Amino acid sequence: MSVASELGMASIGDTPPEVLDAWPTWQRHHRLLRPIDAGRLREWLQCASVKESDDVLCVLARRAAMDGGRDRDAAVALAWALLPGACLLAKRWIRGTDDIDFVVAEQLWIHARTFAWRSKRKVAANILLDVQRAVLAELGIAAYQSKAERAAAYLVPVADLETIQWRNQDRLSPAQQLHRLLVRAVDRGDITTDDHQFLLTVLDVASEYGPPQGHTRNLEGFSSNDFTELVAARIGLSGRTVRRRLQACIAALQTALPQLVDLFAEAA
Repeated sequence: MSVASELGMASIGDTPPEVLDAWPTWQRHHRLLRPIDAGRLREWLQCASVKESDDVLCVLARRAAMDGGRDRDAAVALAWALLPGACLLAKRWIRGTDDIDFVVAEQLWIHARTFAWRSKRKVAANILLDVQRAVLAELGIAAYQSKAERAAAYLVPVADLETIQWRNQDRLSPAQQLHRLLVRAVDRGDITTDDHQFLLTVLDVASEYGPPQGHTRNLEGFSSNDFTELVAARIGLSGRTVRRRLQACIAALQTALPQLVDLFAEAA
């Protein structure tokens, strides 16, 4: 099983048929959706600006919410858009259960239908963070005991991240450390939310197919033609576009948080 199949979707890559069917109706009601082809929704979200992509996800979240449009098909669209991040959550961040795909799928669906659209933005980042917290709680794991502790964790120097322990006494894995630093990079404005999702997809591909050769030195292997073509096939972009975007992300991270680049290689 997979997160996609647990949600009743044919695959991670194919736009669900109910979304394709409903999209023209949604476009008539929401001008923000009119320039977007439903079959290329995820590609559009990857290429659009942070504000544009978040505006579109807010439309879907409002339609999907139980205190909004109560539209099941919109919830399917929103869950499908966030599926790469949820799949990485199932594969890399969480340990301890054979039913992890079901648990992640269940929480993704719940949070797609209950997003606080009246008061929140950053739909992708907030839903995936809420899914992570809910899954950790269901597994009896908590990264931090309180909001104050979670806030304090962002002030911990990178070199000291290994001292942070979870309630089950396991240390943060490189992938978990990486996730927290990527969130910090987004908060600081070093990368965008879409860059965050893009990098998670890159890691997901590396997890599935194995890290690219030569990835340990300046991550040059991640920009190889063979590897970027795998990523391109996953998200529906050209290999050239993936290489250009990945190189830009790595350059930004090397400038802002050089330790994060090392973690990226280790996590892959």
